[in-house]
Amino acid sequence: MLSRRNREYEYITDEFYHTCDSLKATFPHVKAIKIEFFYGSTLRILKVYLEENLINAVLDLKNCSLKPLNKLSVNPHHLIGKSGLEVIEITPELSSSTNNYVFEQQLTEAV
Repeated sequence: MLSRRNREYEYITDEFYHTCDSLKATFPHVKAIKIEFFYGSTLRILKVYLEENLINAVLDLKNCSLKPLNKLSVNPHHLIGKSGLEVIEITPELSSSTNNYVFEQQLTEAV
């Protein structure tokens, strides 16, 4: 089972890892970015996971590309919408100083 789950890291591109490193370098108050896969399809399991990991906000998924990993995968939009979590909206255009400021403010408020 565990070796099968390790394969899911193959879906994460090198560009994603480089972008995470760039975000940590740009915003020193971001101490770590953790990549973890959540396994579950019910709101209750999600809430337990969020509580155990002290998660109180998530990034808006509308600017993300999501594909199901297998036929049993569920769409996270539905569960996140019902979870009561704060959803932080970030525009994909982070190159201007205005957007960087908004992004930094949102991250500061979420941390």
